[in-house]
Amino acid sequence: MNTSNGWEKLDCGYFTKTCRDSFSALLETHGFIETGLTPGGGVIFSCEDVFLKLNYDTNLYPHYGFTAAFGFGKRAHNNHGEFSRVPLWYVVPKEHPYHSFVHWTFNSEGELRRVLSEVKDELFVSTFLPLLLNRDGLERLVREFESGRK
Repeated sequence: MNTSNGWEKLDCGYFTKTCRDSFSALLETHGFIETGLTPGGGVIFSCEDVFLKLNYDTNLYPHYGFTAAFGFGKRAHNNHGEFSRVPLWYVVPKEHPYHSFVHWTFNSEGELRRVLSEVKDELFVSTFLPLLLNRDGLERLVREFESGRK
């Protein structure tokens, strides 16, 4: 009897390793370690109660969309049911090409490496990492995102 439902065809088998290769060393220098995987192979890094989740969206299959979020705790909501994360696209400057989702898409390991390299080089160190390391600023940003202001 076949127990698969077909969803496994959407799995991006190279995503986990490619994210580790691209981000582990950089994040470790700032105290973040890998603390888990999402069901589809996304990678979660944490430092104390701050997390960064690198994942992918399958809605455009056979292309994928790189997604990432950071916040507090282990999920999108904290123990009190309050929103506790913000997607990385939210903090991308409006004039930057990555403000448009099309730049986050890939359909091969090579394309994913390119996307991750561009995100890391152009946005991560200058924009995202300072937020990950600034708890007060991150709390304000999460509240702003939740309230729909920006």
